[in-house]
Amino acid sequence: LGVIVLEAINIPRLDYLTIGGNPFLLVEPQKTNTATFSEEFDNAAWFKFNSTIIVNQIAAPNNTLSADLLTVTASPGFLAIFSSWTTQTKTASIFVKKATSDIFNIDNASTGGSGVTFNILTGVVVAQQSGFVGKIEAFKDGWYRCSATHTAPSNQTLSFQLPSLNDSVYVWGAQLEDGSFATSYIPTTNSAVTRNE
Repeated sequence: LGVIVLEAINIPRLDYLTIGGNPFLLVEPQKTNTATFSEEFDNAAWFKFNSTIIVNQIAAPNNTLSADLLTVTASPGFLAIFSSWTTQTKTASIFVKKATSDIFNIDNASTGGSGVTFNILTGVVVAQQSGFVGKIEAFKDGWYRCSATHTAPSNQTLSFQLPSLNDSVYVWGAQLEDGSFATSYIPTTNSAVTRNE
């Protein structure tokens, strides 16, 4: 299982995961991560509804002490970024690791929480509601990258949700991009970031 490595501009990237551990050149289309503060969930850009964030609790998939603990204080509880879904097909993704909860959701909060449910203990998509396609990928040390693809009728709100009071998970590396699949992670701070082809 892999580690996330951030490469400098104009440096070729190698993928060791897709074909049996043998490296090959990673070539992807130009994509933009529009989820700002992608590793800083305590930032005001992220709305915490019935939930709390404690920053920098464990090592993230890139081996830095930068993964945050998301805990639900009442049900429903979620972490959201506003006006993220549009009329285009979008894919939302985030790295998640079990703390106390096996279950994690990526939802469209504007439609009452419809979306994709993941089991981050067994590494499976448990359910995907109409119009959504989910995917889960295993990384080292119990981390999974969960992604959900959806085409919304208007601007909508992306949310990461836990099912019950006092449930908690570790989160890192959120991404929201156009298209029907998640590309490799693009970190952001106070603005969207585009990775060129």
